[in-house]
Amino acid sequence: MPETARKNFAMLIDTDNISPQQIETILSEIRKRGIPMIRRAYGDWSTLSRTWKDALLPNAIIPVQQYAYTPGKNATDFALVIDAMDILHRNLVDGFAIVSSDSDFTPLALRLREAGKDVIGIGEHKAPAPFREACNPFVEIGPGEPPPKPEPPPKKADPASSAPAPAPPAPPAPTPAKIRQIAAVVRELNAKEGKACLLSTLGSHLTERKIDTKPFASLQKFLKACPDQFLLNGAGSSIRVRTKEP
Repeated sequence: MPETARKNFAMLIDTDNISPQQIETILSEIRKRGIPMIRRAYGDWSTLSRTWKDALLPNAIIPVQQYAYTPGKNATDFALVIDAMDILHRNLVDGFAIVSSDSDFTPLALRLREAGKDVIGIGEHKAPAPFREACNPFVEIGPGEPPPKPEPPPKKADPASSAPAPAPPAPPAPTPAKIRQIAAVVRELNAKEGKACLLSTLGSHLTERKIDTKPFASLQKFLKACPDQFLLNGAGSSIRVRTKEP
């Protein structure tokens, strides 16, 4: 259809009942049927979010300020209706796009249709049936995405948690003096028996001579900690011990 033959529409937005995230969708729906020549959005801009204000400027929509003179009364509806009737009587457009989900605009839509004007209703799923029926057509749009939540600031590193973990304690080591004491007893028993002595026999002799195996919990662990000095063979009660001679 040539541009000169397309219908002109007055787009009147009730900001109390429409999400600003849907502005592009709203304009696209109107452009399918004509040109959104008059573009106005009604609301109390002292209380509306910055998201609404940011949606108007790039889309050349004129904000119409309407204060709530009486608490609980919707002054925005009255301002939109007054402007619609003024545009109708001046015969400025071929049709109207009433952007709202409010049933209060049902009488307005019917009056505009009686005057021979096209009336496009654009609103969300919550729009009531009478308002939908009064428009020709009614276009349902989604509620829009909520504004993104600001990301929380990064957590400061806890000095205690960021500090390197302490190194594990070094395993206990037999003292050279203790090694020499026990090695002397092992050699003595080996020479007496003519073979490697039993671990249990060695333990008894060390106890008699009051030689302990600290810091180890048992004699066997002490001897295993000295692989260069002692050899252990067997298992259980048959473990035998001898010194590793150079």
